[in-house]
Amino acid sequence: RVIGRYAEEADVLLEAESLAEALGEPGRLVELMSRRGVALSIIGRASAGAPLLDRALASARADKNRLGEAVALGNQGIAAERIGDFPRSIALHEEQIRICVAEGARRAEAIACGNASAALLGSGRVQAGIDMNVRCIRIARELGDVGVEVLAHGNLGWALSMLGRHEEACVENLRQLELARA
Repeated sequence: RVIGRYAEEADVLLEAESLAEALGEPGRLVELMSRRGVALSIIGRASAGAPLLDRALASARADKNRLGEAVALGNQGIAAERIGDFPRSIALHEEQIRICVAEGARRAEAIACGNASAALLGSGRVQAGIDMNVRCIRIARELGDVGVEVLAHGNLGWALSMLGRHEEACVENLRQLELARA
């Protein structure tokens, strides 16, 4: 069911890309290509998604669009994590975080930390994944971004349970539910 939604999203994004190109909106086109590349990777079509992700990154760099570059790197990192290439995913997210910090893009930094945590956890670097989630929560709280904080508490709960710290994991999961309901 979830895979079907990503397949539908890929089709809709293709249509949106055509529209963005026709309207002469290169920044939007980069974002859409990048999102479609991730969607294709999630549904098991990484070979179809990779060229889109590469094109989005090249386009953002050519336009000197640093935040677009950060988004494209993050999406490449997500795609790499989905196929189990954790070292590449971590490296891409680290580069994404460096750009976000340099550009003062705090929300993008928080999201990048959350995405990096999944790759770190997948690679077995659980404490590093926990640290990334704590950083994500701190930034989200500073910004008052409940949506990002909700996701980070869920990820932190998962990470803590991986270490057998189940009581702490429950606290994080309950916090996630409380925030989501508010």
